[in-house]
Amino acid sequence: MEAEAAAAAATPAAPIPVETVYRTLEAALSFDNATRSAAETQLRDWEGDAAPGFIGSLLKVVAEVAAVPEVRLLGGVAVSRHVRLAACLLHACAF
Repeated sequence: MEAEAAAAAATPAAPIPVETVYRTLEAALSFDNATRSAAETQLRDWEGDAAPGFIGSLLKVVAEVAAVPEVRLLGGVAVSRHVRLAACLLHACAF
C-alpha cells in the first residue's frame, strides 16, 4: 500500500492542455456566478499547485491571435500575477 502511494507521488502529473486552460479562462469570464466561481477556483488551484504546463498553456493562449481578446487578456493577467508572486517569493517581499 505504501509502495503504491510512493509510486503515485513520484509519477509526474500530465501537463494541462492549452484547450483546457482556454476553456477555463472563458468560463472565468461567464456571467453565470456558479460557472465563474468554479473556473476561478480551478485557476487558483492550478496556480497554487504549480500544475505542470499551466504557465506554458497560459502563454500559448496569450500568443494565440485567433483567441477571443478578453480570454487572451485574462490569460495575460494570470501570467503577470504568477510572475509577480514568484518574484516576491524569491525576494521575500510582502504582497
